Amino acid sequence: MLIRIQDWYFSICNLFAKAKERDYMQNNFFTPLDISGVIELLKNKGALLLAENEGYANYITTDLIRNSNSFYSQNKFPRVTYLKKWIIDLANELCFYLPDSNFPRRLDFFEEKISWEKILIEQEKSSSLNFKDTAQLAMEANYIMHEWDIFIPKNLETREYQIFSNCRNLYKFHLKTIHAEDFNGLYNRILTALKTGNLKIPKYLVLFGFSSYSSRLRKLISAISLIGVKLFELVYSNKNKTKYLIRYKFNSSNSEWKNAIDWALKKLIHNKTKRYAIAVSNLTESISFIHRIINQVLIQNNALFFFPFINISSCVQRDLISWPAIKSILFWFKILDDFSNHGNCSAEICGKALILGYCFHDISYADKYSFIDVQWRRKNKKKIEISEFLDALGSKSKLAKGLQSAISIWKQIGIYAKIDDWIIVMKKSLEAIGFPGERILDVIGFQLMKKLEDLFYNFSALKYSFRKLNGAESIELIRELSKSLSFIPTYNLLTCLDILDISEIEGKYWDGLWILGLNSDVLSQKVKINPFIPLKILKKYRVPGMVVGNEIEHSLNLYQSISFNAETVIVSHSQIENQDNLSPSSLIANIPLSECKNNYSSNRISLNEEVLQDENGPKIFPLEIGSYGGSDLLNIHSKNPQWSFLRYRLGARALPLYSEDVRMSNIRGNFLHRILELAWRFFRNQKILYDSLEKENFQYLLKDFIHKASIIELNSYSEILRELECNRANIILQNWFKIESARNLFFVEAIEKTFFWTYGPLKIKVRIDRIDRLEDGSIAIIDYKTGNFLSNFESDWSEARPKNIQLPLYALILSQQKIKLNLSALILARINTKCVQAEGLSIIDTGFENVKSFQKSKFFKKISLEDAIFIWKKSIHELAEEFSNGIAKNTMNQKSDLKFCDALPFLRFF
Repeated sequence: MLIRIQDWYFSICNLFAKAKERDYMQNNFFTPLDISGVIELLKNKGALLLAENEGYANYITTDLIRNSNSFYSQNKFPRVTYLKKWIIDLANELCFYLPDSNFPRRLDFFEEKISWEKILIEQEKSSSLNFKDTAQLAMEANYIMHEWDIFIPKNLETREYQIFSNCRNLYKFHLKTIHAEDFNGLYNRILTALKTGNLKIPKYLVLFGFSSYSSRLRKLISAISLIGVKLFELVYSNKNKTKYLIRYKFNSSNSEWKNAIDWALKKLIHNKTKRYAIAVSNLTESISFIHRIINQVLIQNNALFFFPFINISSCVQRDLISWPAIKSILFWFKILDDFSNHGNCSAEICGKALILGYCFHDISYADKYSFIDVQWRRKNKKKIEISEFLDALGSKSKLAKGLQSAISIWKQIGIYAKIDDWIIVMKKSLEAIGFPGERILDVIGFQLMKKLEDLFYNFSALKYSFRKLNGAESIELIRELSKSLSFIPTYNLLTCLDILDISEIEGKYWDGLWILGLNSDVLSQKVKINPFIPLKILKKYRVPGMVVGNEIEHSLNLYQSISFNAETVIVSHSQIENQDNLSPSSLIANIPLSECKNNYSSNRISLNEEVLQDENGPKIFPLEIGSYGGSDLLNIHSKNPQWSFLRYRLGARALPLYSEDVRMSNIRGNFLHRILELAWRFFRNQKILYDSLEKENFQYLLKDFIHKASIIELNSYSEILRELECNRANIILQNWFKIESARNLFFVEAIEKTFFWTYGPLKIKVRIDRIDRLEDGSIAIIDYKTGNFLSNFESDWSEARPKNIQLPLYALILSQQKIKLNLSALILARINTKCVQAEGLSIIDTGFENVKSFQKSKFFKKISLEDAIFIWKKSIHELAEEFSNGIAKNTMNQKSDLKFCDALPFLRFF
């Protein structure tokens, strides 16, 4: 992590300032309490625990109950909330305390964003701004200005701030016009009410999880203190400082995770009442991978059978639209609206709705619904008519009848209606199709249904901003609303192992904590500068996360907090990721490295017959001799053996996207290949090509080749698309033939020549694009590459398991021919819009600028072409041997190897 000295100094100063601020707050306002003291205090009905955010509120609620079974078993529940919700609740209470006051209505987050968006659009009509993102930044800037009580003098105003300031004034006027207030207005009203004594506050207030104290928060605390409320702070630092700080290093993140889960299981078996945690950076991005690793380890250790008390919480906060149930609702709404107004709907929407389910028979008919989607994809369906959809479901099926009822309900409302009317129609329609389906709702499912009610409630609040909407507008509005609302499931009270993001560990305590992936770039926070507030102002007010240098401060803060997170803290990092060597974070590099001795596997009760990891398929027998594929078979097997097994032994591939026509996916490449084939059957050698260019009749010849190729390869294209494709090919190939004409003398020996290569029972068919006879009598193999994917061929060919091996395989095949061929060059012809050039390896000068000699190659300078072919022969034979023996390991060297993999849903790497 490279940092400037002034940034480091600034961060250290900020840390001291922050520590001084915390000491001031504790000395003047708070009395620190540990968990037992808080439990005793909360027995008093006049006590409340206030957390910084919803995540901290969920955590502490669980911890309070776990530490006080005797108290809370009497159907009593601790009074816990978080700051934003408490402010809103206080504002609602104020309406009862002062019933005669004409309070403005509250704008929710989404309506506030829409207001900002409308103002920005009106003020910046000619701008190319992304108004949705800009509105988000403007809202954030407005919040920061209130939260930190920021004043910006004239001499520091920037153009961006002036635009924002103007829009802010219009926003304030807009709130007055509609008699509404946002959260900032609500907060200010609460501060005023506290000063005038118009609010009833609990006698005891316990704060938890507040990492910094803004100007507005300090005002709130001061106002609460002045009316006689006793303030406390829950701190876990009263517990013993970390006794054991251990550092491990692993080969990969996969190994790191498996060892961490094993460690947690071993601890929980011997300490059933204790609680452990595993933290990692960017949990949201890798949550699917983590769930698979957890399940693998639990199954391998028979933990689900022998230790059912183990409850793991790995919940992350996500937008509401990220949850399958909400996605499904939006798909069904779109289907109903399109069927009602147009009589048809997008096949993609219909297919996704059926797969997600949340309707009648979504479990018992899951295979049938999936098969319907597969058929539509394979037929390249774009639109589905109502009758076609109902026939696919079965006209007498419960879902078909429910869908017809839902369409009738949807039609009754008319084209335009008020939001409240749309909500009634939407709820009745969901009921008609059987939402939420046959599945039994778990705890998270019930919480999500409650969140769905909140979604409709927030949607209803928009009636003040929108008069009447049609169905499409209503669906789009509720979609945007679901993006702005977040959902994090509450903790399971029986949770004994937390999987959480590294940013969530500060201020919490467990009996043991393992922090994974602490490589050099992890303990740093990206600076998110708000462009509407001048940088000097952000720095002056020390706004968290918005000043250069704060990322270092964040890292130091986080690392310091580890000392109070658990009695035992393990930090670990991986050595290699995607073939890159990694180093540990500088913050943990000085901790002595320990060897991870995990003995859990030897102590567990084993049922080996229940765990079978079989990575071998059946062998290919001589009776099965046949053409399994081309050179791509070995190429894919080199990258991931299971991928090649799926494609060439099982015939399995990922389903095509609805937007993708599998019949047309290779047309462009085939078109260019066909043109080149026609051209070289005419030219045959360099002299004829050169003469055509000199006589200036080449352009007419090329257009003729393109026209003939288009008749064969582009017959499925429309006239306009065919013309565009022909023009594109003309430009690309003119550049290519200029390069060919400048070569040394050559003759075209063969075009699209077919060869067969056998190894044991395996038979592979290859077609070499072109073989040239060079001036000295040797031959060059040319392979056309018309795609945009550029690989490092030297690196690929030099690996122990070579990749992109078409040319090495062709060289091996030609070297084994009865007629001795003097091979001298392997040439890759890159022919596409981004790149027109030849590259490769040769033992003579070919006239191609980027074709290297073996002596100038970084990877092959010490060996001859004959030696290279011998090495490739050994590697290719090993790959062929593996495939023939049914080896199907699910492994890869680097992520880019699977960039074009059509079996990722099965391999489940990402």
